[in-house]
Amino acid sequence: MHINKRDFYETKAKTYSTTDHEAIFRFKKTVGVVPLLKNYVVLDIGCKFGILRDQIRKCQKQLIYYGIDISTEVLKGTENEVDDHFCVADIMDGLPFEDNMFDVVFMLEVLEHVENPSFCLREIRRVLKPQGQLILSVPNPYCWEEIFGNILNKPENEGHISGWTPQLMNTISNFCVFKIKKRVGSFMRIPFSRRISSQNRYMLVHSNFIFFARSFIYTLCKNC
Repeated sequence: MHINKRDFYETKAKTYSTTDHEAIFRFKKTVGVVPLLKNYVVLDIGCKFGILRDQIRKCQKQLIYYGIDISTEVLKGTENEVDDHFCVADIMDGLPFEDNMFDVVFMLEVLEHVENPSFCLREIRRVLKPQGQLILSVPNPYCWEEIFGNILNKPENEGHISGWTPQLMNTISNFCVFKIKKRVGSFMRIPFSRRISSQNRYMLVHSNFIFFARSFIYTLCKNC
């Protein structure tokens, strides 16, 4: 059955949780990979409920935050604070911001969803300041869960349309005039731990090992 992309994500949004412990675990690690300085202007692409914003403000309260998401449904769940700017936007339509506007752009678990990754990254490069940095994360296609999912032919139901190995990330970064400064793993789900968890969720530990990291967090710079 055919479904419009925006409708797909509006439907998915109804299943998202504001207490997603895996997202919070990843966000806590992400905000530690780049200095967040006073008066920085920050963009969060795919912001959902603004959970990353909450982690950012724990590190630095005196910055200006912008968040965009394709879903109006998730933005209904955001709580606006001073200097917060949320809007509905599809990055494939271009970012609704001026050139050289942001010090840091976060794009976590989004690149695997977009139809034209090169256009997406070039748009981010356009809105970044000359010394700006892009922090992005993508699922690790070498993760044991992904491998088992492929072997068992499990359906993909998150809207992923591409996979990003470290080699491919290097290639597209070069094509889009970014340089990768750092790559770190996010976390590992402990196999079978969900079965014994009273909260029906996996136990998580930090992991940078390529077959265990659930996703990789990249730091890219515009001008190095």
